[in-house]
Amino acid sequence: MVTVAGQLLTNAVAISAGRDHALALRDDGTVVAWGDNRFGQVSVPGQLKDVTAIAAGAIHSVALRRNGTVVEWGGTREGWSPMPLGLSNVVAIAAGGSHTLALTRDGTVTMWGHSQIYRGLPSGLSNVVAIAAGTDESRRDLAVKSGGSVVEWSPLGGWIETGDRIPLQEDGRTVYSIKAAYCPEIEGLGAVVAVVVGGAQSLAIRGDDTVVQWEKGDNANAASHISLRPSPPATNGLVAIGGQILSNVVAVAAPASTGAFAFGRPVNHFCLALERDGTIVAWGNMDRFHPASVPSGLKHVVGIAAGPDFCLAITTDENPLK
Repeated sequence: MVTVAGQLLTNAVAISAGRDHALALRDDGTVVAWGDNRFGQVSVPGQLKDVTAIAAGAIHSVALRRNGTVVEWGGTREGWSPMPLGLSNVVAIAAGGSHTLALTRDGTVTMWGHSQIYRGLPSGLSNVVAIAAGTDESRRDLAVKSGGSVVEWSPLGGWIETGDRIPLQEDGRTVYSIKAAYCPEIEGLGAVVAVVVGGAQSLAIRGDDTVVQWEKGDNANAASHISLRPSPPATNGLVAIGGQILSNVVAVAAPASTGAFAFGRPVNHFCLALERDGTIVAWGNMDRFHPASVPSGLKHVVGIAAGPDFCLAITTDENPLK
């Protein structure tokens, strides 16, 4: 059970995991934060209320209010651009490594964050109904379009092989970045309703409550090298556990760290799925030595989140592990 400032955390309706901190949304519309606060990511603004959604980035936090406006805190470092003025009619938010995505009611997406890293959104991105933001290591974002198709792009424009070259001045020399370009829809996923970006893998929940997993492309180039290479082995991209297609899934989560070491941590390549009956299924590896697992007795779960080296679950059971 989670305690914050010595008090048991209760009445949570949503959770989100950052790199070293976490957020919880309570049923009264207030936000609770705990963990590392070196960048102010745990310092929830005073009087913040009427929150309907939360998102924890690597070093910042974001909240969506009932009136369609967004509140952001943390992430204070050189090169970090502020949230656009006048942003409104927001219906969904996603927090990545050093950037934030906001989906507005008209199906368009707005992005802001570290201006020296993130070069912009791909052109032609419209009719979006769901979004997911990756970390600086994953180098990719996802969007679900109306009709259930998915597009993937790299907000770090320099990792995309197509687009316009943009000259930049760094340390007195000219370097070139590649502007983010529109990416074609990912084939073979089926009709998707939700997506998640992990460190080396992405997950999608389909309309039939099954899950598709695919790996990050070669050389971290999400735009040009997309392939359906699920892990563990699956049929037609569908995740299978113990030889059975995973189904009845209502939520998925994956950690953000990638590579042999990410910020001093060993590689974590695991995924979580919440089934309709309130149980959690885990697969992959928690680290180089231990397979993914779920605490024995954990049940009646209604929400999940995964950080680089920790997992969170909301449960309606007063004694979930007994």
